[in-house]
Amino acid sequence: MKIDQLVELLTPLGLPDKEQKVLASLFATGPRVAAQIAENTKITRTHVYNVLHELCEKGLAFEVTKNKVKQYASAPPEQLLHFLADRKKMLEEAETQIGPLIPLLMNLQQPNSPKPQIRFYWGIDGLLSIYRDTLACKEKKISAFCDFEKIFPLSQDPSLTDWMWEYASKRAAAGIVYKGIVNRSTVSEEAHRRAKEQMRELKVLVGVDFPCEINIYDKKVAFLSSAVNFMGLVIEDESIARMMGSIHTVLWNLLPDFT
Repeated sequence: MKIDQLVELLTPLGLPDKEQKVLASLFATGPRVAAQIAENTKITRTHVYNVLHELCEKGLAFEVTKNKVKQYASAPPEQLLHFLADRKKMLEEAETQIGPLIPLLMNLQQPNSPKPQIRFYWGIDGLLSIYRDTLACKEKKISAFCDFEKIFPLSQDPSLTDWMWEYASKRAAAGIVYKGIVNRSTVSEEAHRRAKEQMRELKVLVGVDFPCEINIYDKKVAFLSSAVNFMGLVIEDESIARMMGSIHTVLWNLLPDFT
């Protein structure tokens, strides 16, 4: 069996990558000097010695001297089960010790000024997951800045454009109103045409470029870019969401309705 195949089979041991690779090499080739192990695993000799030391400490390998030459060999295969049993025991002891600390740690995470949570999302699936998150909006309102033509443009993938219209229908079915400050465009006209059925209120802002969409909901502010690169950012913080919401409200009260 090849070393790479053994490496995959040893994955459940939970060893670091280099330890897993060296152990697989020992099982596949038998006792070897460090230089041979380094060559077989493509790990530098210096690192190989460190890895072998760790494996010996864990009882998964041992030193053997042959013709006055120090070699390293894998422990008997059944030692793997003993290793896992020892690790399981350690984890159970750790769980017993950590359990009582959970209430204390939860209290420490709730100071007077909590730190904002920032999450990055990549790719189409990442962006769609942000939109799905808005469907759980507790305040039943999304305040937004956007250019509808730059939200999954039709020229990229018609199926994504269809997905967005379906998403809007689901949002409306959940009783969540969308209050958008938008550019005037063909897609915006279509969004305005469907405004009643999709619980959408629009104000128009002329002469401003919206390369990405901003959604403000609950205590979150989401930035979604799908015109060119698929990426998103969600900041979960009450003060930031309140500030962005206030900016939206001020502009909303100044701008004309989309007609």
